[in-house]
Amino acid sequence: MRAVGGLGLGLVGLLVVMVYWLGLASGGEKAALAIPIAWGQPGNGQIEMHAVIGVALANQSRRSEKTPSSKALDWNKWIQSHCILKAASGEAVPLLKANHSPIIKPHEIQPMIGTEEFFLTAGLKAGTSYTFDYVIEEPQPTVYRCQFTAPHEPEKVRMYRFELTK
Repeated sequence: MRAVGGLGLGLVGLLVVMVYWLGLASGGEKAALAIPIAWGQPGNGQIEMHAVIGVALANQSRRSEKTPSSKALDWNKWIQSHCILKAASGEAVPLLKANHSPIIKPHEIQPMIGTEEFFLTAGLKAGTSYTFDYVIEEPQPTVYRCQFTAPHEPEKVRMYRFELTK
């Protein structure tokens, strides 16, 4: 009988710890974001990067921004302040908005993020390190950062982890 009571107490304790952990995990800021990126065919020492900004992520990013409902959002201007790509030298790399990608198929990203809002493309120097910041303005800007080296060969789309910076 004591074993059953001890088991019950252990299960209650486990339940309390799980609820506490889930509360911490779901509250506050996310520790990381995942953004799908693929790499195209290299040429002239460069390789094309294609990043996917999903509808859910774009909406989360725009939630606290003040855009009049009667005015269409200027995505190109929005990208300049929310998606910042820099070479290791500190030089800013322009990101271009695209409505589709010739190297990423919808069926490849649908299980990863659902529907895409748009694609970001950039020509990067193969073998060079880059820092990609994704900024969410929630009263104060929250910056998520991914550091990577542009590959020398094409790569299929995969999730890149953007860590919360402090």
